[in-house]
Amino acid sequence: LVKGNKAAGVRLEDGTTLPADVVVFNGDSNALATGQLGQGAMRAVKPRPAQKRGLSALTWCIKGSSSGFDLDHHNVFFESNYPSEFNTLFRDRCIPKKPTVYLCAQDRGTQQALNGSERMLMLVNAPADGDTQSWDKDQIARIRDNALAVLNRCGLTLTFGDRDCVSTTPTDWHGRFPASGGSLYGGSSHGIWSSFTRPGARSRLKGLYLSGGSVHPGPGVPMATLSGRLAARAVRRVDDAAPQPRARARQAAPRLVSATQRRRDAREGGGAIRERGPAIPVSGRGRLTNASSSSALGPKHA
Repeated sequence: LVKGNKAAGVRLEDGTTLPADVVVFNGDSNALATGQLGQGAMRAVKPRPAQKRGLSALTWCIKGSSSGFDLDHHNVFFESNYPSEFNTLFRDRCIPKKPTVYLCAQDRGTQQALNGSERMLMLVNAPADGDTQSWDKDQIARIRDNALAVLNRCGLTLTFGDRDCVSTTPTDWHGRFPASGGSLYGGSSHGIWSSFTRPGARSRLKGLYLSGGSVHPGPGVPMATLSGRLAARAVRRVDDAAPQPRARARQAAPRLVSATQRRRDAREGGGAIRERGPAIPVSGRGRLTNASSSSALGPKHA
């Protein structure tokens, strides 16, 4: 919801309205730019062209067992020609036949006993074309077999049943994060300046703040968590800078008086002032102090 050029709350899918002074958006920032959250919020960030998306992924959540060697919690298996993979992904928009495979053995490094089976997440990089490309079961099975073959060549074998393996495609990721194309990392990380092109915590729409992997400082759980802290800090900074009600009336501004008036006031106050120039009243003293005097507003007149 945008009112008076400021974010004013959120309207849910069922029409429920939630008014708010501040809105923090934790999603792909491109959803704002493409109007997925309303026309009023489109100017909050610049749109991201499809060719500048980061990578997506095909993932498999597996319950099974492994053999060959002991796994760490995080494991990466490389093929011999690793750089060529990125040409296939970004130029040809395909997943290579011998992909780099990331395997997270989720129960490793904990005190939990494996008891013959464990939870694993297997991932291969994919182009972020989830809004234009679909994935059928045969394609997903073939890519999974290619990934398992990479593990086998490295000396690792995974054993599991099809019922214990759930896949997620770039199309699925795009459905979870609209306008992303399935990109898991927001914009691409090409070039030394890419990190500085990400939106910051404060959007261009007043009252709307950003967090998540598509904004500064970047993707990944630690960075996304840090983005939430930056958003909270930005909200607090604005809140702290808001004008606070004054406990007392403003102090009267310095006033100009003529020399005749100053001498009259001095006589009535029981003293004499010979300096010339503008004067200000000093509370509690009943006399005037020359604003041009070196002692004006000094400690003895406070």
